[in-house]
Amino acid sequence: MNPTTELVHFAGRGLRKAGRFLMDWHSLSGIWFDVGVFRFDRTHSQALYNPSLCGFAFEPNLQLATKLFGALPNIVVAPMAVSETDGCAEFNITAPPAFSSRLAVDDANVRQ
Repeated sequence: MNPTTELVHFAGRGLRKAGRFLMDWHSLSGIWFDVGVFRFDRTHSQALYNPSLCGFAFEPNLQLATKLFGALPNIVVAPMAVSETDGCAEFNITAPPAFSSRLAVDDANVRQ
C-alpha cells in the first residue's frame, strides 16, 4: 500500500473508534425485557440509539412477532408469552391484536 492509502485507513479506523466511543458514552446499557411488545413502540427508539443495550422482546402473537424479527441487531424477539407459572397455556388471539390474552373472550372477563 502507498502512504496515502495507509493514512486514509488509519484515519478511518480512528473515526470509527471515536464514533463507537461517542455512541456508548452516556448511553443506556444492560438488558431490557419488553413483555407483550405488540408494535415495539416503547423500546424501539431506546434500542436504536443505545447499541450497548441488549433487549429481549416477548410477543406471543406469531403474526406480530414475525414483523419484529431482525428489526434491530441488539434485540432478540421471542414468539412466546411470559407468565408467573411454569408450563404451557392457551393464548387467545382476538381480531384487534392489542387485546389478545390468556383470559377467555367472554362477557365475564370484560368486567375484570
